[in-house]
Amino acid sequence: MSIITIIVIVVILGILGCLLEWIRDNIVPILIVAAIILGLIFYRKPTIGIVCVSAIGIAIYMFVRRVLVPLFQRIRNGFVEKKKVRLLAREAKNEEKRLKHELQESMRRENETIAALPDGSREFIRLSKTFSDELEQEKKRINDQEMVRLIVDCQKVVNEICSEIKLFPEASSRLNKLTSYYYPTISKLVQKYSVYEQRRNDENNVKREIVSTMEEINQALSRVADNIKGSDDIDILSDISVMKQMIERDGLKNDFNSLK
Repeated sequence: MSIITIIVIVVILGILGCLLEWIRDNIVPILIVAAIILGLIFYRKPTIGIVCVSAIGIAIYMFVRRVLVPLFQRIRNGFVEKKKVRLLAREAKNEEKRLKHELQESMRRENETIAALPDGSREFIRLSKTFSDELEQEKKRINDQEMVRLIVDCQKVVNEICSEIKLFPEASSRLNKLTSYYYPTISKLVQKYSVYEQRRNDENNVKREIVSTMEEINQALSRVADNIKGSDDIDILSDISVMKQMIERDGLKNDFNSLK
């Protein structure tokens, strides 16, 4: 079998496929036309009634096919879309209620935890929150993304310190300088950066110095958070060591009656 023969067969099959698809999509008009042709063949004298009925049938079919079916499909799709939108809106509303409830519960537990802390620890957390809020306000005025990142990192470390204070309230007595000096100074630096950013020139590279200082400040604050944990670890290990010495001194390792 030659290549030309194969090509001809493929073309013929393609034409037949297109023809069958066209017949499937237009079967009713084809049947009506076929009925008219058969009427012409067998009766030879087609009446006006047959032609009119056939024409009306074709018109009705085309109207239903081209107008009514797409219209009903659009209406049905519209109802389906509206139903989906209502369902999504209901789910979003329920999710919002759930998140709001979780936030309220979290805030309630947070307030209860803070209320149970000593006065010094509560004051430290209050000052830290005020400091973080001040940074948040200044951050909105700054365009430089590097400085914004440093401010966000600073807020995260401050929140971490507050979390540690909630676990180890006694550590707040060692952080007075943090709230009395470092917090106000950091706020002042961030405010000055916002002012210098609005200037056209910065001959003394003040902004660069502030950015460099903020990096060092964040590292120092991270060490403060680590030291709070480390101090508690040292205290616990010290207590354990003293307890072991007491147990050994009282002879409780092997004989419980030694305590009498």
